[in-house]
Order: sequence, then structure tokens, then C-alpha cells
Amino acid sequence: YDKGVVVVAAAGNNGSRAPSYPAAFDHVIAVAATQYDRSTTFYSNYGPHLDIAAPGGNVLVDQNKDGKPDGILQETLRRERDGRVVFEPTFALYMGTSMACPHVAAAAALVVQSGVSHPDAVAELLTRSAADAGDEGWDEHYGHGILDVGAALRRHTVEEGSSRLLAALL
Repeated sequence: YDKGVVVVAAAGNNGSRAPSYPAAFDHVIAVAATQYDRSTTFYSNYGPHLDIAAPGGNVLVDQNKDGKPDGILQETLRRERDGRVVFEPTFALYMGTSMACPHVAAAAALVVQSGVSHPDAVAELLTRSAADAGDEGWDEHYGHGILDVGAALRRHTVEEGSSRLLAALL
């Protein structure tokens, strides 16, 4: 953070209000996990340190009725074959706040690429444009809401354009 880097961390998978670190540190975007129906998952940590929620999956349900567990598809190198672990590329469905966190990290990278440079400004833009869920406004399960990177980029474009127009008029 002190070097201008946006820090994003998984909130934890204990289904607990207890803070999990590094997510609960200041200047870290703490990410909770949601499932297909946009509700927070049973395993996602929550609490006053939470900033935002993003898709984390739930392999115990099939809410979208596609015949597969509702996990987050991830490429991985670990796979068991005949009782032994082999390291070869494979895809698997996973769930966790560690699956939700990369969504927010990628969104942060897009916001930085769009011209927002300070980590606090990136966090503020992502949280301000999140889709409200749960209790109105910030709450302990969703933070400021569910990540909406499109809304964040649109908001930045409008605000940047408005600032440039105002500067030109002055």
C-alpha cells in the first residue's frame, strides 16, 4: 500500500465474524464470497472489516440447474490419479473467498488501467459502485455490496469526463 499497490485479500472461510488477516488490516480490500443466487455463502467470513463481496461459488448446490456444482472454475495443477498426486494442468470447480478475491483484484487492475492510481481511490471506486445487497448500504455480510466492475469503470469515465469538462470551462 505504501508503494501505491492495491492490496486485496480473502475474508476467510470460517463462516465467522472473527477478523481474518491480512484481509482485516487497514488499506486492504477484504472480500466476502457469494454464490449463484447472489447471497453470501455459508463459509464466508463477515464482520466490520469487510469491504465488498464477489462470486466465490458453492460446490454443495446447483442453483443454476446445469447439473454441475456451482463452483468457480479454476485451472490448477493438482490432480489425483490412482491414489497419487500428479502435477498436470486440469480444471476443477472450487469454492471459497480465495475464489472471490481474484474477481476484485482483476477489477482493481482494470480500474488502475483506466487511470485511477491511488489504492484508496481504487478501493473507494469499487466499493462505491458495488451492487447493494443485504441490508441497505454497508453491512457485515456484503460490505458495500457485490462487485460491479462495469459500474466502477462507467462511474470513473463519467467522473473523469465531468472533471475535464469543468476544467475546460474554467
